[in-house]
Amino acid sequence: MFWVKKIYYFIKNNYFGGLKQFNIAKPLLHVLFLLIFGVFAAITGFYAGIFHWDFEKSALFPFNLLILFVFPSFLEESFFRGILIPIETAKKGRSAVIKYTIFSSLAFVLWHPVNAFLLNSGARALFYNPFFLTVVFLLGIFCSLSYIFSRSLWPAVIIHWIVVVAWVGFLGGRNLVLQNISF
Repeated sequence: MFWVKKIYYFIKNNYFGGLKQFNIAKPLLHVLFLLIFGVFAAITGFYAGIFHWDFEKSALFPFNLLILFVFPSFLEESFFRGILIPIETAKKGRSAVIKYTIFSSLAFVLWHPVNAFLLNSGARALFYNPFFLTVVFLLGIFCSLSYIFSRSLWPAVIIHWIVVVAWVGFLGGRNLVLQNISF
């Protein structure tokens, strides 16, 4: 039962510690992460044909914003950053930052094809696409660094949410949660 206590304290101190702090320390750093990611994602996405200009016209788009905040942004960041990366990683030095950033980002990438295989067969073409997975990996890196340097889950959640909203709202993406629901 010792390991149960360890897991409990890790989640309490790490995950909930990251949720309790709404620390947008160094806001320009987070904006810089988002801009660098955006340039790379746009070049990759348009080149590979996974992005195309298509503005969301649904009257439900405001509702979509809330759904996209919860899933994928909040839930995925909760696990891939809040659970997989210790909150004190920055204090452990550069090698720890690199190790946890790569580990979390690779797990984040692997989640997408597993999700498509097990839960969302309609996303297989996209979630198996190496260009899309490259963009996902880079998003994982910037969300990880944002979490590590702020010690707060919220900057990573916000970055993830902005990216997904831009994709669904303007770049031809679709809300994979709502894709099979007809109104």
